Amino acid sequence: MPWTLWLVTLLACVLAPLSVLALGRALPRLSVPGLLGEGLTMALLVLLLTQDAPLYALLLVFVAGAVGTGAALYRHLNT
Repeated sequence: MPWTLWLVTLLACVLAPLSVLALGRALPRLSVPGLLGEGLTMALLVLLLTQDAPLYALLLVFVAGAVGTGAALYRHLNT
């Protein structure tokens, strides 16, 4: 896998949980930075898919998003 795809994967892995946490922090309102982060994460996933990135790169991004979702739900349910 070329180094540029690694950078895109790393950026998506960082953005996925942070944008979910930004969305979860602002509940029940909407968070503009969270929405922008989610949109950018989806764009990076589409880029990875169109560049034939290996499956483990996509799974890393989905796992990072799941961790962010779990942390946001934990924070929201325990307040």
